[in-house]
Amino acid sequence: MAVVNAVIMAGAARGRELAVVRMTGLTTRQVLLMTLVESVTVTVTALGLALGAVVVAPPTTLIMGVTIGALLVTAATTAATTWRITRRRPIHVAASRE
Repeated sequence: MAVVNAVIMAGAARGRELAVVRMTGLTTRQVLLMTLVESVTVTVTALGLALGAVVVAPPTTLIMGVTIGALLVTAATTAATTWRITRRRPIHVAASRE
């Protein structure tokens, strides 16, 4: 639950940034892909650091389950947050006060 909350808050805070990117010519799909790539990169890095700190190796199926679960949760949350932000016209999002 904490991961979902952190991803939503990070995405919502970037609304103006995503609007500016949209005004420079990127499509909604390209912005969504950009945020998904960033989300997956951060998740994989965080999991790598967390699993690298483990002294005793847990079962491989546990590692795979946690990895796949974390990627699915962050990707879905990022996609939903980005889609919600990019539905509005970019000029309205960029001009709005947060």
